[in-house]
Amino acid sequence: MLNFLKENSNNILKLCVNQIAMTIFALLLSAASFSNNTLKLVCGLLSILFYIYLLYTAGWDIGARDKIKIDGGRMQPMKFKGIYLGISANAVNFILILVAIFCYFIAIGFELQWAANTTAICSLIAWLLNGMYIAIISFANIPGVNFELIKLILLLIAIVLSVLATQLAYTAGLKNFKLFAYPGSRKN
Repeated sequence: MLNFLKENSNNILKLCVNQIAMTIFALLLSAASFSNNTLKLVCGLLSILFYIYLLYTAGWDIGARDKIKIDGGRMQPMKFKGIYLGISANAVNFILILVAIFCYFIAIGFELQWAANTTAICSLIAWLLNGMYIAIISFANIPGVNFELIKLILLLIAIVLSVLATQLAYTAGLKNFKLFAYPGSRKN
């Protein structure tokens, strides 16, 4: 695993930088559209779609570069490399959300203040790292269920879907399948 992280540190860093840049962009959009629910919904959807596009282009580029290495015999194929990259890039997100959910249940079951504080801190940091999902998930309010727990679970699902999007893009790059045609590129 350490070998994988060392060999792919630049790719993981690229995915992390995309996430941070998209978070800043999405937080600015959310702040600008805060008072209008329709505009907030549209901006939230556009933020998520743009983030998925960034994931796709990064994953596709990695897959296309690996295809050249595999075809030249300099690399063995890794079927789930996109998933490994996505999990590595989102490791902090997974840890924060899982700790927050665990501490949430401890705080509810045992009424411990430190667990409630840990949940709040981990949730805040996770939301600051994943601002592209804030606008959409803020609409998911189910009566009778704690909104904080719903937000954490939905955020966890969104991050898992982003990992799967990275795998899909990596596989498309390996197969040289282009979902988007760029100016000057040939279509399949």
